[in-house]
Amino acid sequence: MMGKAIEAGLWGLLAGSALLIARCYPTDVGPMTAADDGD
Repeated sequence: MMGKAIEAGLWGLLAGSALLIARCYPTDVGPMTAADDGD
């Protein structure tokens, strides 16, 4: 059970850092950055 929580936390960190990178480098990598550029 604990392993699942740690795994989920790691994936959360990964997604968070990916979002940060996407914000720092607004390229057409995916739909998220495209939506942000629309702002």
